Amino acid sequence: MKNFSQKFIRFLITVFCLLTFLELASYITYAIKWRNELAVQWANGNHVILSYNYPWKFNPFAENSGWKERIFKNDGNKRPLAIVGCSFAEGSCLTYKQILGYKLSNLTDRTVYQRGITATGLSYVYYQIKNNLIEKQPAEPEYVIYVFIFDHIHRLYQPHPGFWTSLINIRYEYKNGQLQEVQYKYPIVNAFYFTRLIQEYKTEKYFEKELEDFSLFKHIIAEMMRASKQNYPNTKIVFLEYPQNNDDCTKLAPDVIKFIIDNGYIYIDANELTGKNLGDNEYKVEGEWIHPNEKAWDEVAPKLAKVLNL
Repeated sequence: MKNFSQKFIRFLITVFCLLTFLELASYITYAIKWRNELAVQWANGNHVILSYNYPWKFNPFAENSGWKERIFKNDGNKRPLAIVGCSFAEGSCLTYKQILGYKLSNLTDRTVYQRGITATGLSYVYYQIKNNLIEKQPAEPEYVIYVFIFDHIHRLYQPHPGFWTSLINIRYEYKNGQLQEVQYKYPIVNAFYFTRLIQEYKTEKYFEKELEDFSLFKHIIAEMMRASKQNYPNTKIVFLEYPQNNDDCTKLAPDVIKFIIDNGYIYIDANELTGKNLGDNEYKVEGEWIHPNEKAWDEVAPKLAKVLNL
């Protein structure tokens, strides 16, 4: 019995050491990856990526997050607007007076609900509409404007690591003829770097397959419109495609755009709308070179208001 106990303890110690080594190796792999990415960013002039002080931050999960302050109220009699999407829609790196919602509110005399959340995408927009999370009082929005970037396709399969399951972790899969929310078992496992490497590998494989037919994307697009007609019958959804960069590979193909339009969305290409190449650094936050700056929204807001007859 004593020998068995000693062998079992040695076995546990060996397993622990192997797992520790594996986790350390995974961490080093992650560190090298990020170092290389930062080196590229540095070479491109993005040398403040780790220390950039954003003048306006928003944590939707904090108790005093200022969620209600992201309603730009206007006393006009027109129906409100809602803006959804990721950090592009949220207005990362900008003050609240520089973002799309504020500018649209001023231009149109409408109340605007700014409901974008950093790191989310199509899955969370569907979740918002499906669960009636966009305000209907004092009136149902006339338009829900979804600011889409191509990375939202990747985020359909990309879980965010951590000990918890949060709103930005919402994902869906098409299973048994319907969309089902992915349930996270043992979320603590997501905090390990080894798990993250496996998840990244799986995400890339799923993403590559998704680019072949946009299957999950199309299922969510169709279901989101059905949910909108049920929960927001008097609201129209605008699909505003915003360029991440100057690469044509990060733009939706004509057949995918046709699918969006055929399902009842108002599709708008931000570049075509403005006549500008919004993927240029001229229209990105200086030093960060990712998110739209105020100049970009100054181009988009008035033209969007005009084309939608706001």
